[in-house]
Amino acid sequence: MSSSSQKPFRILGLAYSAVVSIGALCAIIYGIVRIANGDDLIAYKMFDHNPGEASMGPSRSYFYVMLFSSPLLQGVVWLVSSIFLAVGILKHNIVFVRGYRVHFVVISAVALTLFIVIHIYNLVHRKYPVSILFLVVGSCVMIVFFVLIMWILNGVIRYIETERKSSNWILDTNHIIYQVA
Repeated sequence: MSSSSQKPFRILGLAYSAVVSIGALCAIIYGIVRIANGDDLIAYKMFDHNPGEASMGPSRSYFYVMLFSSPLLQGVVWLVSSIFLAVGILKHNIVFVRGYRVHFVVISAVALTLFIVIHIYNLVHRKYPVSILFLVVGSCVMIVFFVLIMWILNGVIRYIETERKSSNWILDTNHIIYQVA
């Protein structure tokens, strides 16, 4: 494929990076507001305490998400990674784009796993019948977004590879084309 057929992926990659950056900035602002209001950012309970159970510290009914529950931390991680993606696209640095792709795969796998575990827990222990619907629909939506973003990232990588190959050819003053080693 020619470089021009891959050029839209550059634009899609930069647009995706901008959307992620905006979302990350919103998460950072939300995290700062939570800190200003005195909310606990280190751990919070995702499942309520069972009324008949004695509460002596964290028990089975508590699910603590340590440090990763912080929207401030998540926002900073996503902002930094989206900046790396944008710089990688603009500077044709394939290492940055591939690094972002690895980051995205890992984060997506963790998010999907947590999503499934939480909804299975709610379905089994809480007897929420609607949880199975959320589980199926939510998992499908997450997988569709994952595939779409991977398509964009792989297109960006192909774009950078074709740009590198095409920039290795030089036209000298006698109009002889040769490849730079």
